[in-house]
Amino acid sequence: MTKILNINPENIKTIFNNENYKIIDFSFPSISFDPKESSDFNIDSFICKRVINEISKIECDLIVIPVSLTVNFLEFVGLRLAYHIRLTSTQNQYKPIIFLSDINLNELLKLNDLCEILYANGSYLLKTNEAELVALIETGKLRDLSQNDFKIFVNKINFSSPENYLSNHSIANEWGISRWAGVLKVSDEKITQVKENVESLLYFKYLQNKYPPSITIVSNYLCSGRGKVVYIDDEWNKGWKTVLEKFFSFSQQIDFSVLEENFKDKTSCDIERIVKDFIISENPDLIILDLRLNDNDFTHNTLKLFTGYKILEAIKALNPGYQIIIFSATSKIWNLLELQKNGANGFILKEAPELNVETNYAKKSIEFLKKHVEKALSKTKHRSIWQLMQKAKNATNYSNSNYISESAISIEIAWGLMVSGNLNYAYLSLYQAIEKYGESEWRSSDNSMIESSGALIKIIEITSPAPAYSSTWMLKYVFNRTGSYFKIENVIITQEEKISALVQVSAVCAFRLGKDDVYLQKIGMLNQLRNDIAHRGKQLNSYTEIEELLNLLYEIRNTNI
Repeated sequence: MTKILNINPENIKTIFNNENYKIIDFSFPSISFDPKESSDFNIDSFICKRVINEISKIECDLIVIPVSLTVNFLEFVGLRLAYHIRLTSTQNQYKPIIFLSDINLNELLKLNDLCEILYANGSYLLKTNEAELVALIETGKLRDLSQNDFKIFVNKINFSSPENYLSNHSIANEWGISRWAGVLKVSDEKITQVKENVESLLYFKYLQNKYPPSITIVSNYLCSGRGKVVYIDDEWNKGWKTVLEKFFSFSQQIDFSVLEENFKDKTSCDIERIVKDFIISENPDLIILDLRLNDNDFTHNTLKLFTGYKILEAIKALNPGYQIIIFSATSKIWNLLELQKNGANGFILKEAPELNVETNYAKKSIEFLKKHVEKALSKTKHRSIWQLMQKAKNATNYSNSNYISESAISIEIAWGLMVSGNLNYAYLSLYQAIEKYGESEWRSSDNSMIESSGALIKIIEITSPAPAYSSTWMLKYVFNRTGSYFKIENVIITQEEKISALVQVSAVCAFRLGKDDVYLQKIGMLNQLRNDIAHRGKQLNSYTEIEELLNLLYEIRNTNI
């Protein structure tokens, strides 16, 4: 016997009483207040909790629903219920649905976009008449939807996100939290609530079916590198904290924490001050930052007015070496380019509904976050190097104003090159500034220079000109495979030697800056590295040598005889 699930408004007598069929009546609960007068009421949640959860337990062969189930006919709650049935994974998901209405299809289509479901396979529109119902059933043409029918249905329908921007922001966060939590297999009370929202809101149900989440085994998201990572978001307590704690739990050498601050009712200036104080206190290696941190941010169309953007600028003003990854739902290309221009070191898109293009989007976003984190943690030295650069630039005791100006430019160029990943060129820029110092202090006319005492000292004394050339050097050349250098020792030279940049640099280090042979050996190694980079294509993969050059530049710029 055909089992018919017959859904009617509460207290409305059914029109279908045929003993040849098993009629299962279900009364749609009445809504006792105007939904528009209650901000807490959600028709989708109401349908899921009061109707879908109940009728999913009922086994049937087909479903009969009036197009409207409430006093306000134009709400078309019957059609909305039908969408929920189709988009909810239950035993009745693919059952034929017969819609009842005394208004014809063409007129209905003019009234509400929900009427598009009436065109779908498995949907039938009849007048509220038992004879017509029986006639349709007895044709024997009513069939469950096939997988292909359902796929066509999902691809044809379309639900837009809520028009209200604040609501859209919450929807984007809930969708992203749900998807990321699913990939990472993590949950808590907040995430459970988010998932319930995702499973009840018709818009989310549509997206879940259009872009079903991938079924994956949790990957090992171990990030290389070590350091302190902080997360700043106005909705940290909605589930993102738990999600990101799970992500960073794979990396034992990363200390992850959240700024657990309630930004509600705080001004953009207040939030900027709170975050700035937090950063100064924590001194993190990486900051993951949301763009929109208070309600006013959702009224702005200009990126520079966003609180997160202002914080980005403020942190970079403290020290541009801070690594900052923007974590937001905005996908506007002009936003991304502007953020990058102003120092953002990475950008991760939360999986907002409008960004869905594939089923593995969340997994790929998490993998992308892993790459950004690893890249950022590989640059944790940038903060200390920036401080060294500022220390060197602020040292201006050296009396040669031209050199002070030129070397400051070299330092700025080196910073730009280093930030862009060109460590080799950054190194060469700094070493060239040191060579210029040696050159500026070296008196080519008599191979002398001013030593630390202020006296003129001849580094090379020619005792006999050519052809019986002989000279006395105060520096002795020492061959070393890791970097030949000059040590402080008198030596007689019987043939003319070219005065190299290394001679000049070694001389000013020894006799003007008072460095010993151990330091001169280090200068030889730095010079060898310069030659290997410039002539042999060696790749610099450490910041140590750049720090050495900056310390030397500080002494040069800070010393005046």
